[in-house]
Amino acid sequence: MRTRSSILMAILLTIAFTIAPAQADDENPFEALVKDGATTVTDSIFGAFSEIFHTGVTGGQFHTAATHKALGFDLGVRTMLVMIPTGESAAFDTAEISMFPVPVAQASVGLPYELEVMARGFGVKFEDASVSLFGIGVKKNFKSFIPIPMFPDISAMVSYHKFKATYTTFTANDVRMALGEQPIQEYDATFDAGNLMNSTHWSIDIIASKRFSFLIMSIQPYLGVGYDASTIKYEWSLTETTPVVPNFALPMVVSGENKASGARLTMGLDFSPFPFVHIFGDYNIGKFNQATVGLAVSVR
Repeated sequence: MRTRSSILMAILLTIAFTIAPAQADDENPFEALVKDGATTVTDSIFGAFSEIFHTGVTGGQFHTAATHKALGFDLGVRTMLVMIPTGESAAFDTAEISMFPVPVAQASVGLPYELEVMARGFGVKFEDASVSLFGIGVKKNFKSFIPIPMFPDISAMVSYHKFKATYTTFTANDVRMALGEQPIQEYDATFDAGNLMNSTHWSIDIIASKRFSFLIMSIQPYLGVGYDASTIKYEWSLTETTPVVPNFALPMVVSGENKASGARLTMGLDFSPFPFVHIFGDYNIGKFNQATVGLAVSVR
């Protein structure tokens, strides 16, 4: 396997379980092996991965409740790091992965009526794979409706993300060797993962923040309560076996759909060492905890 990116490896680890060692039928060992592996993926592996990925994609969407003035803007980058406790995912345990990163570039622009639109994402194309994420969102500040001096900014935000991952043809032994295992010479299989993973993610957040300034510097604690809902679909197909297995219909398509949802609490701090530059970080508490670190240039 040529590509070793951490994101793709985490996804492709699920595929390894479709050809992992299992108790096979004496008359047709390979067919039993594949069917058992596919069931394992559906029932246990991909379910856990869906929750992990859902947490990363929907995190890190804000670092203040304030909205920009019309045509004010914010440009920056951030990385969401999902914490993965041991025992939550066999695939991640096997690869000794305890964090799952989701990096994005993000931009937002202010509109009239204390509205702000956001777009973010990334796109990476390797020699034999590609991954892309695109998200959009709208934030509304309600501070003007609360006539209390020095009251924090209070806003609501709704967002939508779409992710896609593809991978070209590869073999079962490619996956085994990438995981540091020995290939099995007697049996091999060729897979097509051109439509490996597609997912959609909806989020709603209520955000509060308060800015404190000192000379040219400022700090801004922020707090958010959100709810996210994701649908994650995966598909790959077995196109060839070695040796050829009698009465084994090919291609054999392995596909499924997982849903993930849950509430989260966000606690963060934005620090501006001088005008227009913001360094921020936050921690999300949910089914899987997640930390965000980021840097932005902001003109409000």
